[in-house]
Amino acid sequence: SLNLDYWVIEGKHTFALDFLKKIKSKNFKPNEKSYKILFETLPKTRVNLANKLFSEMMATEHLKPKESTFVSYLNCVKKNIKPQDAYKILKKIEQPNIPPSNELLIALLEICAMQRDILTARKVFEEAEMIMKNTTNMKSIAILTQMIRCLGRSGHFKEAEEMYQRMLHDKVWLTAMTYQHLIEAAYEAKSLEKVQFYISEMRRNQIVPNKHTFSMILKAFRIHDDPKAVGNIWKEIQQLKLEDDQVLFSSLLKTYDSMNEHQMMLSNFEKRIDSGKKMYMSDFNVAIQAAFKTGLVEKQKEYFDIVLEKKIIN
Repeated sequence: SLNLDYWVIEGKHTFALDFLKKIKSKNFKPNEKSYKILFETLPKTRVNLANKLFSEMMATEHLKPKESTFVSYLNCVKKNIKPQDAYKILKKIEQPNIPPSNELLIALLEICAMQRDILTARKVFEEAEMIMKNTTNMKSIAILTQMIRCLGRSGHFKEAEEMYQRMLHDKVWLTAMTYQHLIEAAYEAKSLEKVQFYISEMRRNQIVPNKHTFSMILKAFRIHDDPKAVGNIWKEIQQLKLEDDQVLFSSLLKTYDSMNEHQMMLSNFEKRIDSGKKMYMSDFNVAIQAAFKTGLVEKQKEYFDIVLEKKIIN
């Protein structure tokens, strides 16, 4: 297990997997930790391999995986596993009079949110409700926040707002992520008024947005043609020294593009090129299209050349 740890920490998953095969070839039985660390460090693209390792682990008689290992597996395959199948894992491993852990419930709710499955989310939340009656507010934050995300993404904005009011009533500590998902819920409901309301609430409660919250705010502004407001948000991002973040910069470009503010978008894009900072290929696609729409043929060629040279593309 220590050797397996080393290869995984070094980022050499192939060596780690080869080492696992050698263990088996010598009739040694891999322990639970071997599987857990592979689930935690396998690239998210290796879903089939993760599923194969999971089936192998479950078929090993002497192994009794801990709940944390199941959480590691779910986090590894969360973009691909069906919420109903993830919920079956919960039911399979639950023990009488022992409630599931916060981490497992949060992983399940995140999967439901990503795939907009509100029916499974409600089942998971019922399990969580029993735990939250006998736990601290700190442990309730992530569960309630993920449920807001599930409700918002599945078109139940009113219920998401009710969940927020419940958090206020119970004096649950609110976080930047809570407001991120409330803003997302308002965006999904196409309500600019509510987007602005929750941004205002976040400010009133003196919660500093993180890069994920800012990214959602920029996205939410796409439902309203107000480039000045977008510019003000970007200035705030710069003040907090978050402007180097690729996801945030990509959100800025896409927001300006959705408003048909091509000149503003290209101006920021040019500054990024001059800085030599990394950008996504999708950012270049947006810029090339904007250059085409504005008749800047030479700029199109310049951006194509940068793409071919792969100088600043991540």
